[in-house]
Amino acid sequence: MEGKDGFSRRNCLRSIGVAGAAGIGAAGLSSSVVANESEVDIVELGGPEKNKAVARAKRSDEYKTLKKALQEDGKEISKEERAAFSLTPADGESFTAVMFSYDQDNTDQSVEIGISLSSSCPIPSKATVIEHDDTSGFPLRSDELVVGIPDDTEKQTVDAEDNAFSQSTEKLTVRDETVTKRSTELQQKDTIGIQSEDFDPNECELDPMPCWACKDLVSAANVVGCGTYSWLICAAAAIPTGGMGGLACGLAVAVVCWIILEKGVTAPERVCSMEPACSC
Repeated sequence: MEGKDGFSRRNCLRSIGVAGAAGIGAAGLSSSVVANESEVDIVELGGPEKNKAVARAKRSDEYKTLKKALQEDGKEISKEERAAFSLTPADGESFTAVMFSYDQDNTDQSVEIGISLSSSCPIPSKATVIEHDDTSGFPLRSDELVVGIPDDTEKQTVDAEDNAFSQSTEKLTVRDETVTKRSTELQQKDTIGIQSEDFDPNECELDPMPCWACKDLVSAANVVGCGTYSWLICAAAAIPTGGMGGLACGLAVAVVCWIILEKGVTAPERVCSMEPACSC
């Protein structure tokens, strides 16, 4: 389905979490995001600086373990794209992040790994898999994998009947390391996804994320681009890997980007007040 601006909204939504479709990942620009009332400068690295960061990330235990976890989960990992970024918060230490994305035979899935090369990064290194409805592009499910056991694991493991999304947590052993897998899935969906009478993305049916978190994600997505990595948007917004309402951060990015692209609005206050986010 072609949008008014001539690009396929469905294809763009499929690439949420995958670099290159839009924004900073495509152009290598230097940009700033205002999150939590604090500016974050983002610069895409190139040349020897990028190569050095990528090589360092690939030597890390987190990269090796997360890539192996994706492989054991049946994901295609042979075709790998890489990008590196420097992020500098106005009130904190700068850090370098390296992103890896993987093309899948199932084009309704986006698969990425985000590796932080500094302890000052506000979110942990992780792998993210997002599944989209094959008709509308609305995000149906996310799996987020983190090496170790995040501090917020227990409080984010929920399966509440009144939430549109359910969450579950599983502990895996990969390369003799513990990997925490948090899955967030749209409940009561049928074979045609969100076209089911059980869920309408044009109504306030999500367990809302906090207004401030939603607006920070939208601000970051507007600068970085909805076609770039969800992990990078979460890092730019300084939002940890845990849930916001009924959503984990990667899936929350996919939801706000769906609103931006589906409804053609970009102002954070408007996006976050619209269905299905309904946060502000």
